[in-house]
Amino acid sequence: MFLAQTVANGGFPSEIKNNSRAEYNPYEALTEENLLAKLKRSREHCEEGKYREADKVVSDLRGKYGA
Repeated sequence: MFLAQTVANGGFPSEIKNNSRAEYNPYEALTEENLLAKLKRSREHCEEGKYREADKVVSDLRGKYGA
């Protein structure tokens, strides 16, 4: 039945979603509380050495995607 529907629809017969993050919208404005919490985590990560130099990130992206 799945194969028949795939052929009939010219593709996957149903929508595929990851509902675990359905309420997350990366373009929605952060509240001040959320922004401050993210900044705090960023500072903590930096102090723990969990960061990458911007030049390295750009270099990796250019290597992966060109440009």
